Amino acid sequence: MSGSTATVLLRSRLTEVQHGQLEDFVRQASGSENLKEFWLLGQPFTIDVSLPDEEDPPPALPAWTTAQAILVICHARGQSGDVLVAFVAGRLAEMFSGLISLGCRLDTLTSNPSVLTLEGRYASEDGDVLTPGCLNYWASMLDFRMCN
Repeated sequence: MSGSTATVLLRSRLTEVQHGQLEDFVRQASGSENLKEFWLLGQPFTIDVSLPDEEDPPPALPAWTTAQAILVICHARGQSGDVLVAFVAGRLAEMFSGLISLGCRLDTLTSNPSVLTLEGRYASEDGDVLTPGCLNYWASMLDFRMCN
């Protein structure tokens, strides 16, 4: 069963040092040595670092080419998993100067005008992309939920 997902879009591939920082983040947050599958606050997670999929490319953004992506998945449903996915994806995007692809349009998840008009939201037909600050602001709202 899969719950919430978000994809961190990176302009360049992770260096060996950055990959070590990713492993350290998972280790510190979860206590796990396994980067791919771990538990965070009682929720099962998977992180997958990959090159962009040519058959299902990330949303096209002006002046942005995605060189690598980090898929964050919480394998549980509910708002706690949604908030944790937002926390993990937002933090990774901050660490590696990335953006967060939701995989769906933000206006299908919320009607809150303060979120829909927030700077840092890039709307596209393929799904919206958010800056870490925009995602963090939205995650603080009572109606927050991620795409499933």
